[in-house]
Amino acid sequence: MGSLRILAADDAPVMRRLLRATLETQLGHQIVTMLSDGNDVAQHVREQSFDFAVLDLEMPRCDGLTALAQIRKSAPELPVVLLTAATGNFHRAAQRAHELGAMAFLPKPSSRKGVNESIQLLATALQRTIAQITPRETATPNLHALVVDDSPTNQKILGRILQTWNHRVDTARNGIEAEHIWQFRSPDVVFMDCEMPQMDGYTASRRLRQHETDGRRNQAVIVGISGSNDSTTREKCLDAGMTSFLPKPFNRDRTRALLDEHFAAPEVARHG
Repeated sequence: MGSLRILAADDAPVMRRLLRATLETQLGHQIVTMLSDGNDVAQHVREQSFDFAVLDLEMPRCDGLTALAQIRKSAPELPVVLLTAATGNFHRAAQRAHELGAMAFLPKPSSRKGVNESIQLLATALQRTIAQITPRETATPNLHALVVDDSPTNQKILGRILQTWNHRVDTARNGIEAEHIWQFRSPDVVFMDCEMPQMDGYTASRRLRQHETDGRRNQAVIVGISGSNDSTTREKCLDAGMTSFLPKPFNRDRTRALLDEHFAAPEVARHG
């Protein structure tokens, strides 16, 4: 397993040392950012790219559930595990964590156990969880993707998903920027937001198709992206020359399936 960028938060100094030792040494020298306050978690997620987060459920100023809810505003797909020292019934907290997309509740190591045993127990539990987010092998080759969206948050979310499979990602804020990048860099796949200022995705797609015809270039895969997942939007995408459609919010499995559909077959032509 390669290094993952992991964000961890716990208010207890002893637990932070234990977490760092577990994540950095027991799990293959992961890259760990350690925080002591749940209030700082959302800002770090907005400003940096992480593969995984581990949050203490019982932090006093901002507990793990509150921090997780804040994370979901900018990183709806980020895998998160909550750690708890509770031994009683925490069904309500577990239900809320499930609603927010937490992968698991894991028990904190007990102070009654030796340090080495505590580290090993936590490492084993985290290894099982992290294994679920390790990219599966796919027949899709490494691609050059262009993400066109006027929302930096959407650019970041979809870019992270694509980079999980080692695809190279460029971004553009509107159809004008997309047209410029496409002419000089020839991406394999363009994820085109339908509604953008200056030049929307429908107009941009028609212009790209015209450039392909004029320049006798192979057709790129253009994927329309929109929060409106209805038949009218899908038909408008196809009428504008788009190849496929991906609804928002972005989903890792849907994105993988779409790329496999268009690029996994060996006979698919690559360009760029």
